[in-house]
Amino acid sequence: MSDSLAAPTPHRMQPPPELLTRRAAVEYINAVLGYPLSYSTAMKLAAQRLFCEPARIWGRRPLYAIEDLRAWCEARSRRRERRETMAAAPSRRSRGGAESGAEAL
Repeated sequence: MSDSLAAPTPHRMQPPPELLTRRAAVEYINAVLGYPLSYSTAMKLAAQRLFCEPARIWGRRPLYAIEDLRAWCEARSRRRERRETMAAAPSRRSRGGAESGAEAL
């Protein structure tokens, strides 16, 4: 009987990527990746289309791939500057402000 079964096609042999709901994605980001993110913030970012792009939509529920979540977090985070670099950088404040420019006229 096993001889009569067709061999699976190559695309069916690969397991599908693990997909997470938005709530599970937030839990994954907090627990595994270590980035603080609340569910309400994820909902707001998704409404503004600033959250990770869903890999699939199941009915009304967006599903997120783990690789996409990791890439989104890395793109959203930034490295902290060294203190030497920050001390050497010129101040962003203008010296004198708008009042000194008005007196020059």
